Amino acid sequence: MNTEFFDFNKINSDEEITENTKNSIITSIEHVLEIYKKNDSDLDRTHKELEQMYSDKMQNNFNQFMKYLEGPKNHDKLIEFILYGNRN
Repeated sequence: MNTEFFDFNKINSDEEITENTKNSIITSIEHVLEIYKKNDSDLDRTHKELEQMYSDKMQNNFNQFMKYLEGPKNHDKLIEFILYGNRN
């Protein structure tokens, strides 16, 4: 969700990306807290509202996560590391 608050105009340097990412995460948290307070601190109502607002993104994130679990990038190296550790 934090990409909702990420300023894509501020990505000219690593420092800008880092600061922008940090700010977008903080703003996302503040946004969720506002919705939570608006819903009288009811987690179920808050979840339902977030689901209504971001269901497409939530579904996409779930699909991406499941796809990654099925065959993560460099999965062969990851499995080798898990099984045998770092032998360097």
